[in-house]
Order: sequence, then C-alpha cells, then structure tokens
Amino acid sequence: MPDALQMLRDDHREVQDMFKQFDATDDRAEKKMIADKAMMELEIHSQLEEEIFYPAVRKQDDVEADMMNEAMEEHHVVDLLIGEIRARRSADDTFVAKFTVLAEMVKHHIEEEETEMLPKAAEEGQERMAQLGQQMEKRKLELMKKAQGARGKTSIRASANGASKPATRKTATATKRTTAKRTTSTGARSGAAKRTARKTSTGTARGRTGSSGRSEARKAAPRARATSSRAASPRKSVPATSRARAAAPSRRKVAAKPSARR
Repeated sequence: MPDALQMLRDDHREVQDMFKQFDATDDRAEKKMIADKAMMELEIHSQLEEEIFYPAVRKQDDVEADMMNEAMEEHHVVDLLIGEIRARRSADDTFVAKFTVLAEMVKHHIEEEETEMLPKAAEEGQERMAQLGQQMEKRKLELMKKAQGARGKTSIRASANGASKPATRKTATATKRTTAKRTTSTGARSGAAKRTARKTSTGTARGRTGSSGRSEARKAAPRARATSSRAASPRKSVPATSRARAAAPSRRKVAAKPSARR
C-alpha cells in the first residue's frame, strides 16, 4: 500500500494526463467525457487532502500557516470553477475556456504542493506517511462509491459533506418569480379586502344616514302638514259695517245724557 505522499503524486500524474488528453482532441463529446472524469478525480483528491493530509501537516513544527491557507483557498477556487463547468450542458466554447483555466490553476497548485508541502510532510517519517496513506486509501474508496452514484450530476464534495445541491441560476430565478407572484397575489387580496371593508363601512354609514333621514322626515311630515293646513285655512272676515258700528258711539246714548248747563 502506497504512503500518503506517493498517493498524492499518483493523483497528480493522473489528472495531468487527463489535461493533455483534453487538449489533444477536437471532438466535443470526448472533451466533455474527459473533463467530467478529471473533475471527479479532482474533487476526491481535494477531499482527501482537506480531511486527512492537510490537518496532519498543520500539526508539524515550523509549518507556515500561509502555505496551508493558500492551498485551501486554491481548492475553493477550483470548486467554484467545477461548479460553473458542470452547469454547462455541452462542451461549447465557454466550457472549453473554463476547463482550460481550471487546468492551469491545478497545474500551479500541484507544483507548489510537490515543491513545498510534500517535502515538509516527509519530515514526519515513512511510518507516519504510511499511516496517513492507509486512512486516505480507505476514505478514497468511500468517495469513489459516492461519485459513481452521483454520476457527475452533483458535487462529490458537497455529497461527502452532507450538503445539499446548490441551486442553479434557473432554479434561483424561478424561485424569485414564484415569490414575487405570491407577494403580488397576497397584496392584491389584501388590497381587495381593504377596498371591500371601506365599501362596507361606507355603505353602512350611508344606510344609517338614510335611515335617520327617513325617520326625521316621518316626524317632520305631520308638522309640515299641520303648518300647511293652518296656512291654507282662511280667517273669518268681519263685515266693514259691523266694524264701523262697533267703533262708533251710540247716538242714542249720547242723546239721552242730560245737559250739564240745565
């Protein structure tokens, strides 16, 4: 069984050969097949390093933290590129360009690991590297089984970590549209309810006002009719002759008075 250092170097040689195969063919379907296999190998390789190899190297004395942190960030960028490449349905020009950039980054990463990190790890001795190799070999078999089940449709590293599949742009757009429709529908229902409530309130108020007006009208009607009747009924007229008789003094009474001089 190879030790950890030999396992990593073998993985490096394998993926570098795939990069050469990718560049050597012009067949789009073949490029897609090579790229899918290379990305699967890269994900398994990165998972082994992050879970087992990198933590062991960090525990060594005089290990530069910057070297380890930079390696982790390079893994992160590779993961992002793999996700974008997998989102392409066919090996079009964008697919080829992205995979070419991915290959260049991985080549740079391999060079730094083999010239800096692997020699530092070798200082721990052959026995320690054999122990790490045994752990990595066992874990690799588990990851390979998951990779075969995934068939390149989902991220192997996400599956290994128990994470859910990240949403694609189309899925995210559809979710936003659905959310917007629900919000609009809810707003419309809320607006309709408010308008209905206002109409009901206004109608009730008008009903009350109309009812009150009709009651007042009923009460005022008899008074109006009485007033109208009084105004319409003529006063009894007194003959002018009678008024003159009442105002004039009785001649008979004046004549009957005795004279004061007698």
